[in-house]
Formats: sequence, C-alpha cells, structure tokens
Amino acid sequence: MQRRLQSLRMDGYAMQCHTLYVGAKLVYRVTIQTAIAPHAMWVAGVSKAKLEAFRGQLTRLVEAMHADPVEPWSADGHIERLLEHVLDIATKLHATTFATSTDDDRDLVERFVFDVLSAYTLLTSLEVADVSASALANQVLHFYVVLREFLMIPDDVTSARNRLAIAVMNLTDIEPPTGLGGGCSICLEPWQHVNAPAALATVQLPCGHVYHDECVLGWIRQNANCPVCRAVIGPVPSSMYKQVKVRTNQVMKMVKPVVHYGFLPLVIYLGLKNDPDVDLLMVLLPWVQPEAPAGGF
Repeated sequence: MQRRLQSLRMDGYAMQCHTLYVGAKLVYRVTIQTAIAPHAMWVAGVSKAKLEAFRGQLTRLVEAMHADPVEPWSADGHIERLLEHVLDIATKLHATTFATSTDDDRDLVERFVFDVLSAYTLLTSLEVADVSASALANQVLHFYVVLREFLMIPDDVTSARNRLAIAVMNLTDIEPPTGLGGGCSICLEPWQHVNAPAALATVQLPCGHVYHDECVLGWIRQNANCPVCRAVIGPVPSSMYKQVKVRTNQVMKMVKPVVHYGFLPLVIYLGLKNDPDVDLLMVLLPWVQPEAPAGGF
C-alpha cells in the first residue's frame, strides 16, 4: 500500500506564465496542464491583491495552529510544516515580484505556482491516520480550500485525482500467480520474467483480475476500469471508513471520511456518496470558502 500511496504524488505538471495588464494592474496568468488529466488545461491568475489575500488566509491558519499548541494537527507535524512553507514562499514572492511594477518576473511566478501545486498534491495524498480529527474537519480542510481556490483547480482535475485514489485503494497485494500460467494482460510479460525484479509485485482488482503492480498503476492513471472486463475499480472498501464530526452551517453532521489510509480529497467528498464527480467540500463546509479578493484577481 505504501508504494501505491506514493504514486499519487507523481502527477507531473507543465506550465507557462504570461503577463497581462488590466489597467495599471499587473496580472500573471499561468497556464497549467497535468498528466493526471491530460485534456484539462486551466489558467491560474496571480496579482498583488490576490497574493495578499492568499497570504492573509495562510497567516490566519498559522495563527490558529500556534494558538492551540497542546493538540498538534498531525503526529509528525508534516501538515503544519507544509502550511508554514507555503506562507513563506508567498511572503517572499510578495516582497520581490510585486515590489515594483515590472513584468519580468515570470519565471519566479511560474516557480511559485509550481511549488503551491506541489504542496496541494502532497496535501491531497497524505496518509491521515495520525491527523487530529478536529483539525481534519476544520483547519486542514480550510487549508485545502485556500490552496484549491488560489490555484483555480477545475472540477475535472479534482475528479481525476479522486478516481485515481479510489482505484489505488482497491488494489490488493497478492503473490505472483505462477500457477495460473500466462502473464500480465497489460505488458504481456510473464508474471516473473528475465527483465523483471525477482519479486515483481502483483495486485488483484476487485473484479478478480491480476496484473503487475506498476503496469496497473500506469493504466489507472488514465482509466479507472479493469483493462480486461472494464469493471469500474471502486468504490472504497467500507473497512477504510471512520466517522468524524463535520460542522455544516453551525449544524453537526456525521460523515465518514477515509482516515485510516485516506487521502484528503476522499476525506472531503466520501462522506455522503461514492461519486468522484461530486466534490462535496463546497456543500459540507461552505463556511470555510475564501472570499475572492476585490477586483477579481
């Protein structure tokens, strides 16, 4: 499982930054594409006003984190360090890029957006077994919203990550099925062949079909269906659910986010339905929606 959890962090991004003047206001427009949803392309705008609002949201989260040092958000402090890192790079960009009115900092802005995307990818692929349930349902989800809103990540990209996470969590490690003969239906190689490691991992899908671990991981990054029978790889096994309380408009509701082997995107929407095309964060936690900065960017 640990090996497959790591695979969710290897999205890969391609981006290009351009500048645009809206009146006297300088806006950097970063076009982004990710390998996990190759047909999806979007633009994240970065302006002085938007960056200041972003820093303000992160600062309030850091202040809330330090206000209650008795109960850490995560056992290893990883989420806390990630939050402080994003605030640090946002503060540095604000002090350099927008200190003057020049538009020659495209490389710096592009690198900054890449770093924030990397933080988002890491946050949404962390194991959260050791995360405080209270922080998970409040500050950590708030952090997620702030990152996603700043990056302007579209629904189809989030859905693609969710489908991949669901599929990964449905793979079961098994011994190489040497008694079955044949081999992996994806690479067409035997279960153990001369060019493969001696202990090449094999996994079984819920439908019963077996593949090389690396082969099926590459497959489901593009298609969350069994390569042979086309069965959908999902939903998440019920054994991975755990109940926590989430506040919705001052009302407490019991939902079931994945907190044993979970990923934060699953924590967000699996509470009510197993539909990767529905991001229930905006339904469950409208009170943490960051307000758009004045002027639109």
